[in-house]
Amino acid sequence: MAAHDVAACDAACKVCAGPWVWESRNELLSRVSNLKRDLQDWRFKLDNQVKSYRSELGDLRKTLNTEVSQLRNEFQVRAGHS
Repeated sequence: MAAHDVAACDAACKVCAGPWVWESRNELLSRVSNLKRDLQDWRFKLDNQVKSYRSELGDLRKTLNTEVSQLRNEFQVRAGHS
């Protein structure tokens, strides 16, 4: 199969299909580019949100472990006095 010659294809498109096809093509390429950028932005925001939630969950886990440890100690002290 012959290699696809983009320049020749574009030139043929301009000649045989008319300028409206060329404009449509450019509009579609622009939309795809915008969608790609929007997706990258969305992923960046999502990644940052995940990092934030992981950090928050880590802090909550530490706090919970500390409180559980304190409750165990209090329970052992009270159980020892009974």
